[in-house]
Amino acid sequence: MGEKEESLEHILIDEEEAKKEFLEELRTKNLEETKAFERAALERALLEKAAEDRKLREEQKALGQIASGVLDDTKEEDSDERKLITSDETQLVKVDKKTNKRALNTFKAALIDTAVTAVASVAALYLFDALMRLILGYYVVDLKGVYIITFLIILVLYPVLMKKLKDGKTLGQRFSKLEVKEREE
Repeated sequence: MGEKEESLEHILIDEEEAKKEFLEELRTKNLEETKAFERAALERALLEKAAEDRKLREEQKALGQIASGVLDDTKEEDSDERKLITSDETQLVKVDKKTNKRALNTFKAALIDTAVTAVASVAALYLFDALMRLILGYYVVDLKGVYIITFLIILVLYPVLMKKLKDGKTLGQRFSKLEVKEREE
């Protein structure tokens, strides 16, 4: 019986070693194949880049020849265009400052409106919880879930209700002094 057990153990060890060797050979073959694919892809990319570079050089040469003939005729026009461009750029800078200020005011208004909505949601949540406890004897277990629901409801209703007031502006629009113009359709 001892010999049979030893031979079985020897066979099991040989099978494990054979599996390890087989897996190792597979890994090396896969590694070699991936390296070959990477080399081929790199060679293709280099060839494509070289072809693109040739095309760009040819286009630049053609444009250079065309531009040299046109440059002589347009030197006087360029000076007039430069003057126009500088005046246009100064006007654009002024407009950009106005749009940046307006964007900042819009951001402030949105931030204030979101904060007001969040505070109103907390108040509504605790009011709802207190009413449920006093009247029905139940309480809100999932405060976060109910808060999110009330926040979404108030977020939708807040601008509508504020538009109906005498100013027609939300609190954020009042504090950031943002002017709201309605579209005429």
